[in-house]
Amino acid sequence: MAEERNRLAREVHDTLGHRLTVAAVQLEGAQRLIPRDPARAAEIVGTVHAQVMEGLSELRRTVAALRAPLSAELNLAAALRHLTHDFAAATNIQVELHLPVTLPALTLAQRQVIYRVVQEALTNVQRHAGARRVCVALQQGEADIVQLTVDDDGRGLSATPAAGFGVRGMRERAQQIGATLTLGQSDRGGVRVELTLPVGDHAAAAEGI
Repeated sequence: MAEERNRLAREVHDTLGHRLTVAAVQLEGAQRLIPRDPARAAEIVGTVHAQVMEGLSELRRTVAALRAPLSAELNLAAALRHLTHDFAAATNIQVELHLPVTLPALTLAQRQVIYRVVQEALTNVQRHAGARRVCVALQQGEADIVQLTVDDDGRGLSATPAAGFGVRGMRERAQQIGATLTLGQSDRGGVRVELTLPVGDHAAAAEGI
């Protein structure tokens, strides 16, 4: 029961938390624009409305997932493209997304963790980093390793809470699939979030399959 409560807490935080953070920043910007550019302010409010409606849909899907086991396949590449495109459009932070042509077969749990780590890392960039650019890269390394990195050019580790709920949730998710998650200094000047995921036989052993 405790594990399930933690899982649900992460789901709500990663979905609604991400969208509400983006919406709050956009509404602040719209409020500042009202006196000098009301048309642009209205456009931003319209964008926020659409995002809130999508967040409501996500909440409904989360509630529905409590009643039935998750069976839908996650197209990871498409999901990451959608996530990073929406983030860039909402925040004006430029996002570079680098995906491999092919990856080894990943389980649904592995794909979900990769997606959620990217989502939470982007939320932290927006909330804490003061960044202008962020790079998301997924690649296959040597020895059956898949590596995800999220690098920003913001203020660095001093601006990122090392023990915040979001970072803790990312680490818990990583542990559940036998992966490791680390935070470090990015070559771009900000923070690097790195997820290292063993695949193949190692991943099967970690997940008990």
